[in-house]
Amino acid sequence: MSTRQGAGQRPRDWQEGTALVLAVLILNILDLCLTVTWMELGLAAEANPVMRLALERGLLVFASFKLGLVVLCLVVLVRFQDHLLARVGLRVSFVVYLSLLVYHGQGLILWSTMP
Repeated sequence: MSTRQGAGQRPRDWQEGTALVLAVLILNILDLCLTVTWMELGLAAEANPVMRLALERGLLVFASFKLGLVVLCLVVLVRFQDHLLARVGLRVSFVVYLSLLVYHGQGLILWSTMP
């Protein structure tokens, strides 16, 4: 079995990294939408003090800062993807955002059962 990549093929690690980057971006957007929804319903407040300051400047500033910060971090992680720490950081980011979505899901379940 050959370990050499053929012409036009991308390494499995690159494909996995791309999938994780896209997943983190999608999860970040979902987190943003759900966070704003919870706040508009008066059921939650922004827990992150830095993001709370951004929110005080307006929803557009909040959304831009949140999305921009995650994109910047992902760019750095992709740029240094040859380093173990960057690969671990990307996976940790995915797990953190996935956990946030589970948290939002629990909130949706609780909210839907409220009288």
